[in-house]
Amino acid sequence: DVLRLHPDVDLVMVPPNQPLPPADLIILPGSKSVQGDLRFLREQGWDKAIARHLRFGGKLIGICGGYQMLGEMLHDPLGLEGEAGSMSGLGLLPITTTLAPEKQLRRVTGSLTLEGETVPVIGYEIHAGVTAIPSGARQPLHLHDGQAMLADGLLSDDDLIFGTYLH
Repeated sequence: DVLRLHPDVDLVMVPPNQPLPPADLIILPGSKSVQGDLRFLREQGWDKAIARHLRFGGKLIGICGGYQMLGEMLHDPLGLEGEAGSMSGLGLLPITTTLAPEKQLRRVTGSLTLEGETVPVIGYEIHAGVTAIPSGARQPLHLHDGQAMLADGLLSDDDLIFGTYLH
């Protein structure tokens, strides 16, 4: 709603069977069926449109399930979202996610540092995935869940792609 109501933002929700319009930023939102929604994204040809968008310097944010889709692999060994198995993600971030039965749900506060500027953030995490992030990765979010300070998300080396569990 914040983006939709902002006077300088033209937020477009792209319906099925429509091409992705030219944009400065594409947001891949959360999902209750990450593998199913990733299949749908590919069936629509949006994976190719996203790759073209990035080639021309557009930016991409994946939130929660959208973040998981940005990775190299998605594993659902217990069939929590459908048939058990694994599938390739979009391969845009060097992460791998495994779905687990224990859902993470917590309110958090913290800070986000991008382009040398740090801003406070408040939000929540709700996800059933455990994401493996390589050591030394650029994690621009630092969140406090009331017990500990945690790094979150991943920023690509070219600063065009950002993924996070923070809503």
